[in-house]
This record gives sequence, C-alpha cells and structure tokens, in this order.
Amino acid sequence: QQFEKAREKTAMLRGGETRLVALGLSPHSPYTVSPPLLEMLARLARDERLPLMMHAAESEAEQLLMLYGSGPFAESFAARGFAFRSPGVSTVRHLSQTGILSARPLLAHCVRVDDEDIRLIKEHGASVAHCPKSNAKLGHGRAPLSALLRAGVAV
Repeated sequence: QQFEKAREKTAMLRGGETRLVALGLSPHSPYTVSPPLLEMLARLARDERLPLMMHAAESEAEQLLMLYGSGPFAESFAARGFAFRSPGVSTVRHLSQTGILSARPLLAHCVRVDDEDIRLIKEHGASVAHCPKSNAKLGHGRAPLSALLRAGVAV
C-alpha cells in the first residue's frame, strides 16, 4: 500500500518536471532510514528510473553504528529513546543487502570503505561524490580516491 502511494506521488511530481528540473530520491543515510523503507525506495528508483542519492560511509561514528551498534550515533539514538538495530555489516554492504546499490545511486562521501565495498560499488554501477571540503571541515578523513578510481568507480 505504501509503495503504491509512493508510485502515485511520483507520477504527480513527474508532471512538474522541466528541462532543468527532474525528480529524484534522496534518503538521507542508512542510519536515518529503515531497511524496509530503503528497500521500497530502491524498488521505486529502479521501477520509475529515478536517480537516487544518499550519504554513505561518511564517518567513524557511522561505521561504529553500522558494524557494532556502538559509538556516538548509537549513544545519541539511545538518549532519545530510538532503537537502532545494527546490521552488523559495512554501510555499503547494507546498501547492497537492501537493494539500494541496484538502483545505481550517487553515494556522497564514501570515506569509510574497504576493498570489498569498492568492489560492490563498482559491480552495481553506483558512483561516488567526493566531498573533500566537507570531510575536512567535519574531520571525517579522506575518501580513498585513488582506490576508487583504480577500481573504475565513477567519482
């Protein structure tokens, strides 16, 4: 039922597209959007051929939350009474499991990725938005730009 409502809303919004304005999906991040909703958005993006962009593998806090359910984000969620269930895998692996990577998204940041994550990004045809100023300002580190480019990932 939610999926059909989303499809109807998409059709309505598509009526407002112009040569310069196009509809796309932008769930914030894998820790602010539930796995079922990520799955629905991935399906909607694929079915409706919508571009999809989200923050991914941006910080150590995100990495700790996704892998172990610990760290500053976990503490912040707990303090607010929000229960987050860690998937126990990297952000990129989680996005693969929820179908987001199959929608060929633009992933912002990708600072905390390993070789397997890079392989999955490339294999699914996703791309990465390199954000050096933001990463430096927030102290998140640097994306492995050379490794991403060597693997053939569009950056």
